[in-house]
Amino acid sequence: MEQLLRKVYNSKKTSKALKIISHASVFISMLSYVLIIALLYKREPMSAVRAVFATAIPFVIVSVARLLITAPRPYELYDFYEVKPKEKSGQSFPSRHVFSAFLIATVSFSVSIPLMIANIIIGIAIAVSRVLLGMHFIRDVACGALIGIVSGIVGIVILL
Repeated sequence: MEQLLRKVYNSKKTSKALKIISHASVFISMLSYVLIIALLYKREPMSAVRAVFATAIPFVIVSVARLLITAPRPYELYDFYEVKPKEKSGQSFPSRHVFSAFLIATVSFSVSIPLMIANIIIGIAIAVSRVLLGMHFIRDVACGALIGIVSGIVGIVILL
């Protein structure tokens, strides 16, 4: 795995492409969240309010957990990462970006199955790019996705 990460990271074109994919995916995921809230609001205003709380509460919990766990990021542990994307250390586990993407994907099930599928693809793109860029380990993104899905299911139950 370390050899693959070295190869990807040392390829400037690949690294740049992965950064673009990561940033664009996060942006699209956030736009999707706004769309989901708008569609829920149009259907029933209170369901949109419940959706905001059903997604915000787990986001805060995951954020606090990351502060308490303080797991190091790959770029902190491996010497081949020359550019440190962030000055802070730790907060790798679980991946909050991947958590958010899969939470949004799961909640979008209550609005539109094609939107849910698109959001799952976006979540996978975020997960893969963040691992290959040295921002997270596989365990970070896998756990983030799992927590996002479970939180989303709980959110859907609250919405219904």
